[in-house]
Amino acid sequence: MLLRIDRAGVEKFAFRTSSTEYGDVRRYYCARAPLLAIVVCRHGLDLNGLIGDVVDAQVGSEKAWRDFARPGCQGRRHTKITIYRRARGDPARSLSQLLAAAACAAAG
Repeated sequence: MLLRIDRAGVEKFAFRTSSTEYGDVRRYYCARAPLLAIVVCRHGLDLNGLIGDVVDAQVGSEKAWRDFARPGCQGRRHTKITIYRRARGDPARSLSQLLAAAACAAAG
């Protein structure tokens, strides 16, 4: 999906770790409480450097591992947003809109 990375959405995340285990540089971000969400930026992308850009992203959910979740939230299901590259086109929504929708779905 095409997603606009907005400042309001980025401000909800904190950097957790980076890895080159799979060949490319991946940066992992965890949402601040009370949200349960993770962003993975692939191919050396940095979330803060994407503010204002449209990206090609995939959204799903999975149980979060220790290195990627806040203390006390390990093993709980998180929304996972994987960002692959910058893109062009009309985004379906912004990062902050996606987080709001995920929070509503989790609450009800």
